[in-house]
Amino acid sequence: MASRMIQCIAAGVLSVALPTMATAQTAKQCLTPKEAQGLVSFALPDVITSISSKCAPSLGPDSFLSRSGTDLAGRYRVVAGTSWPSAKLAVRKFMDTDVTFLNNLPDDALKGILTAGISTAIVKDVKTTQCGDINRIVQVLAPLPAENMSQLVGIVLELLSRPPAQAAVAKTKSPFSICPQAGGTGKPVTTK
Repeated sequence: MASRMIQCIAAGVLSVALPTMATAQTAKQCLTPKEAQGLVSFALPDVITSISSKCAPSLGPDSFLSRSGTDLAGRYRVVAGTSWPSAKLAVRKFMDTDVTFLNNLPDDALKGILTAGISTAIVKDVKTTQCGDINRIVQVLAPLPAENMSQLVGIVLELLSRPPAQAAVAKTKSPFSICPQAGGTGKPVTTK
């Protein structure tokens, strides 16, 4: 479930829903692992902020995202600034527009469009029934340094983009079933 949620979040990050962006990439337009990680690092603070806002009503004030989402986004924002050069290269690869236009667009304008687009794309696809799961995943991953979190998402994206992984995900069935949590609290379960 965790890898599926990371896949959904990461896919949302990489398939930014802006009218000027192409949703399909050709082999020539693939992102390098560094570019993917840069894009994830750059987008993560706004994604966390947007998901926290959307999920707050269904999670309640005691959830991790409600209590700590803003602080987590702030911690990730420090790394976001340094990842912009790689993120910008990634954006140029899948923008469906004239490269001259991109070169003439000020970075601040491009950053604003990108962060707004990513947040909108991810939030629109998140259903309130998923908020408890997202809360649990973010809470478990929150102790990771921002660099490790973006690397983890980048690695998962890289692995999931391979054809054998895509085929396996499409037809994989879990060998056992786990009962849903009572009340959908979104709190992590521990064995301690």
